[in-house]
Amino acid sequence: MPSKYIKPPLIDAYITCNRTVARTMKRGYLLVGGHTNCYYESIALWDLTSIPADLKITSARANFFIAYNNPSCSKVIEAYPIVSRWKPTSTSLRHPPLTSPNPVATTAISDTAEQLSFEITKLIKEWQSSESANFGLLFRMHEPIYPSNSVSLFSGNYCDSSYWPFIQISYNPPDIVPCICKPDILNVSDIVHTTAAWSYTTPLDVLPYNYSYTISNIGTNPAIICLNVSADSHYWMDQSALHIISPSESTALAPDTITRYACVAFCSLNSGHDTTLNISTQGRTTM
Repeated sequence: MPSKYIKPPLIDAYITCNRTVARTMKRGYLLVGGHTNCYYESIALWDLTSIPADLKITSARANFFIAYNNPSCSKVIEAYPIVSRWKPTSTSLRHPPLTSPNPVATTAISDTAEQLSFEITKLIKEWQSSESANFGLLFRMHEPIYPSNSVSLFSGNYCDSSYWPFIQISYNPPDIVPCICKPDILNVSDIVHTTAAWSYTTPLDVLPYNYSYTISNIGTNPAIICLNVSADSHYWMDQSALHIISPSESTALAPDTITRYACVAFCSLNSGHDTTLNISTQGRTTM
């Protein structure tokens, strides 16, 4: 089942009574819980505008990597949807954002845990449909115990992007769309935008055709592409080697097997350096 990854957060920061989001949003860490007579909560807001309104989401999780965990204390962290507008310059524990009365997800941290994961499928679907407004999530310790019942998490400003907080959204692939073309000609074009995660063009029913894909990189960063084929649209395999396509470069991909369905897989070569591809499929009937 394909997944979409959204990272880093648009804004993430920890807050205290005296520290606002604006003061800590450039730090490499998030803090939750009590430590040396100070109490911390954290806020994370992701930009979800890239999620199509008709995407059939099956599951969604918010994930964080643990930077430091005191193994001597048991910890349970709760995630609360923020339901009011808030400003980074004024939001602190003295002036907290309004949240829902109950957590949307709760996660216990074991002594050896390296990652936190919050199951937020229902909330993501509500944000996707605009049933609820996306103002982010607030994370707090279920039972803060001083002086050292806290956990440190890597933030979206940490130097290593592989440790950034992310939302993983799994979804059902789109329904197969028959080629809309003349009976003896296949001619389909699409403009796509790459991300760090693998994405796929809409699968085409290509069984009657001799066909090829022509991919042009019309953006400013390199991308990786690969031809995928399937006999039943459920089980897919790579039909070509991975190709790196540089800006202003074009290349063609053609199959050497007969299968009913085909699509192109693509992603950015380097995380955070996305690009735009023009993908054309052309062919003619063999009948």
